[in-house]
Amino acid sequence: MGAFGSAPVAILTIASTNPDSVLDPVVLASMFDLTPAETRVAAGLCEGLAAKSVSKRLGIGEDAVRYHIRNLLRKAGVVNQRELINALHTSMQF
Repeated sequence: MGAFGSAPVAILTIASTNPDSVLDPVVLASMFDLTPAETRVAAGLCEGLAAKSVSKRLGIGEDAVRYHIRNLLRKAGVVNQRELINALHTSMQF
């Protein structure tokens, strides 16, 4: 028997993210313990940029961007970029 008994339980979470909202890099960095480089990569991803575009914008290699993305995923406790962007946007709503 689980913590909620034997009956099936469902949890629905609805989060509305506003793609036009501005993410505060200082708040993001402190909430997720991000390095300055990770914060810049996160901001680019939240603007809808692909890793290659983030790489060009920041003047760093695409491998470096992917390294930062892996760290971002781990720090945010998510498994893919879509979940990462959701987590970053959701964190700024509070």
